[in-house]
Amino acid sequence: MANSANTLHQMTNNANTLHQTTNSANTLHQMTNSANTLHQTTNSANTLHQMANSANTLHQMTNNANTLHQTTNSANTLHQMTNNANTLHQTTNNANTLHQMANNANTLYQMTNSANTLHQMANSANTLHQMTNNANTLHQTTNSANTLHQMTNSANTLHQTTNSANTLHQTTNTANTLHPTTNTANTLHQTTNSANTLHPTTNTANTLHQTTNSANTLHQMANSANTLHQMTNNANTLHQTTNSANTLHQMTNNANTLHQTTNNANTLHQMANNANTLYQMTNSANTLHQMANSANTLHQMTNNANTLHQTTNSANTLHQMTNSANTLHQTTNSANTLHQTTNTANTLHPTTNTANTLHQTTNSANTLHQTTNTANTLHQTTNTANTLHPTTNTANTLHQTTNSANTLHQMTNTAITLHQTTNTANTLHQTTNTANTLHQTTNSEKCHYK
Repeated sequence: MANSANTLHQMTNNANTLHQTTNSANTLHQMTNSANTLHQTTNSANTLHQMANSANTLHQMTNNANTLHQTTNSANTLHQMTNNANTLHQTTNNANTLHQMANNANTLYQMTNSANTLHQMANSANTLHQMTNNANTLHQTTNSANTLHQMTNSANTLHQTTNSANTLHQTTNTANTLHPTTNTANTLHQTTNSANTLHPTTNTANTLHQTTNSANTLHQMANSANTLHQMTNNANTLHQTTNSANTLHQMTNNANTLHQTTNNANTLHQMANNANTLYQMTNSANTLHQMANSANTLHQMTNNANTLHQTTNSANTLHQMTNSANTLHQTTNSANTLHQTTNTANTLHPTTNTANTLHQTTNSANTLHQTTNTANTLHQTTNTANTLHPTTNTANTLHQTTNSANTLHQMTNTAITLHQTTNTANTLHQTTNTANTLHQTTNSEKCHYK
């Protein structure tokens, strides 16, 4: 059939039907296809197209201009469509549907996929894409320019998305969802992952990425340029991140979280870890790292160059760190903390240990190490070259220190302190002992001891 102008087209196809239609202008096209139907349609201008496909239907369609397309696909339907300009497309896919679509310009697309649906889509320009995927859905989407992409995935969903330019991507993944995403330019990506979600993401340029992961989530991310990354991980989350250039990374990890991060250049990294968190990080260049660890936290870190590292560890924290060049490291350990640090070059390391803390430090070159130990603290330090190490021990502290070359070691011990020191070369060791202090010192050569 060919309908050329101002046509009302109503049709019902019941069984084994081949239906080919061309609607050219101002056409109202209503159709029901009930069984084993091949439906091919081209709508060229100002067309209202309403269709229901109920069983084993092959539906191929092209909408060229100012088209309103409403479709319901109920069983075993292959739905292929191209929308070229100013198209409103509304679709409901109920069962075992293969839906392939390309939207080229100024398209409003609304879709609900309820069961076992394969949805493939390419949105190229100024597209509004709203979608709900309810069960066992495979969703693949490419958004290339000025696209608003909103989606809710509720059960056993595979969602693959590529956003290339000026894209707003909002997604909610509620159960057993695989969500891989690539954001290439000026993208706002907001995601909520609530249960058993695998979310790998790559953000390449000027991306704002906001994510909330609430349960059993694997989140892998690479941020390469001028990225703002804000994230909250609530429960049993594995978070792996690589930040390569000018990245602001803010994160809160609430429970049973494994967080692995690499920050390569000019990165601001702010983080709060609240409970049972394993945190591994590498900061390689000009990084500002601020962190608060509140309960049962394993914190492992390597800072390579020009790093400002500020950390607060409040309860049952294992803090291991290597600082290799021009690092400012400030740490406060408040309860049951194991703090192990190696400072290799031009490092400023001030530390406060308040309760039941094991503090082990190795300072190898041009290091300023300031420490205050207030209660039940074991402080072990090795200073090898040109180190300034001032320390105050106030209560029940065991302090063991080895100073090997050109070291200034100043210490004040106020109560029930055991202080053991070995000075091997050109060491200035100054100590004040005020109450019940055992101070043992071995000076091997050219040492000045007060």
